[in-house]
Amino acid sequence: MHQVIYFSVLSQFIAFFAWYHGMAMGGVARVGQIQLLQPFLTLLASAMLLGETLEPIALERRFSIRS
Repeated sequence: MHQVIYFSVLSQFIAFFAWYHGMAMGGVARVGQIQLLQPFLTLLASAMLLGETLEPIALERRFSIRS
């Protein structure tokens, strides 16, 4: 169990510095827009890497605006 906690904390720590370093290099306004693509990239990555099927409802939910 300690290994899982160690690797999850370590990966978040490294990703934190990588993300903010990238924002410093490219500018917050421009690089911050990448976050808007995260749901779509996650869907595509799951389809490609895990063999998940993309159903139309999944894409419709990503395009909908929730209030």
